[in-house]
Amino acid sequence: MYWLLMIATVLSVLGLPGQVAQLFGIGTPTGLNGQAIHEPVLLAVIEIVLELCWLAVFVWMVRAYRRYGPWAQKKVPA
Repeated sequence: MYWLLMIATVLSVLGLPGQVAQLFGIGTPTGLNGQAIHEPVLLAVIEIVLELCWLAVFVWMVRAYRRYGPWAQKKVPA
């Protein structure tokens, strides 16, 4: 489960450069009539903040793995 969560967090962060570019109007998608499709600025900012939170979770998980190792292999004293 740990590795699945790690993979999910790193994949969610891959959209961060696209969100930042779309916030500044770079590479915005066009609709059927050729006009640019813009999402609300507040929504874009919220998505960027959430993706930065996921990045922080990913970094924390990597640091925890490097510091404590695989938890499933350690025996807890009774």
